[in-house]
Amino acid sequence: MWLGLFVYQLHTFTEASTRLESIEILKRIIPKGGIFGSCAEMYINDEKKAHQFVIECFEQCHNQPMVDYLGEDLKQCIVEYGGRTC
Repeated sequence: MWLGLFVYQLHTFTEASTRLESIEILKRIIPKGGIFGSCAEMYINDEKKAHQFVIECFEQCHNQPMVDYLGEDLKQCIVEYGGRTC
């Protein structure tokens, strides 16, 4: 019983911290402008859509124009996020 409760609490904590992280990534995308900045601004108040949007960005990180747009640091944050949540 105790182990099950611990695993549930750990999963809940991890899920909550992942959602907070997706919001932080959106906050870094917004100043970049363009369509991605506009979408990030639109989704920042919806945790589920924020997560989905960051995953969409993760799927585009293999394209050089997206890497140029995001910058290497933000791209790396998105890749790490996507690697943990996909």
